[in-house]
Amino acid sequence: MFRSVKLYVFILCNVVALNAQKVTGPICFACDRTDNPEDCRSSTTCESEMACSVQEIIAPHGVVYFWSGCESYDLCEGMAEATSNVFVVGKRSTNRCAYCCSVDLCNGNCSSFVNLAFHKPAYQSSVHSSGGTADRAVDGDTTKNYFTGQSCMCTADGEHYPWWAVDLGHEFHVTNVKLHNRDDADDGRSIHLKVEISNVNATLLPKDSPLFQTCGTYVGHSSDGNTVTIDCPRNTVGRWVRVQQTDPNYEWLQLCEVEVFGL
Repeated sequence: MFRSVKLYVFILCNVVALNAQKVTGPICFACDRTDNPEDCRSSTTCESEMACSVQEIIAPHGVVYFWSGCESYDLCEGMAEATSNVFVVGKRSTNRCAYCCSVDLCNGNCSSFVNLAFHKPAYQSSVHSSGGTADRAVDGDTTKNYFTGQSCMCTADGEHYPWWAVDLGHEFHVTNVKLHNRDDADDGRSIHLKVEISNVNATLLPKDSPLFQTCGTYVGHSSDGNTVTIDCPRNTVGRWVRVQQTDPNYEWLQLCEVEVFGL
């Protein structure tokens, strides 16, 4: 009898202990509203079947803010399916950040998933008479037909070593740069490109300045309207990104969109 009571108590205690060890999800940054997700300083532990999330909210009248916290797997799956059909993976967008992740405190920024150059101040060495201004390469429109799309930049005739540059606003670790080339130029535009990063105003630096870090190069043409992703070396840091035409025998630089990603 005594042995039976001991066994009952043992089983009861283990059941209580198992119930106390409630399965939980990750620890996530949690803020209802911040101007930048990196400003969030509070955190919470999610329940099971939940993941960390950060979402860019565009309120009425164009006000933009960020929400961060725990999100259900169902909603996370919906966000992933809307872009890449990959579950609990961040998505890249030119104008909105919304992703889920399942590691502790993984929802602390949006810079890894959004185009850092979108609507940032852009400049170029000259402007073609047809009106291909620098801002066209950061307008979020990747249309590759120069004349019908009205969304490609173009430098002037007769210029040697033309360039295009964007000011990201502050320093980033730049991981890669995506170049969207024109698809309606029969002679193949934008040959021999170098992507450079600097913390110094790139509009003031000469070609091959030592103040640039080279992200990478591309040798080819854009007659097929190809999109080229250039991966930067580790520890490529800077505020300015410049795309430099390096072919001495070619006088134009034309790009329909430039996307910059980093941390």
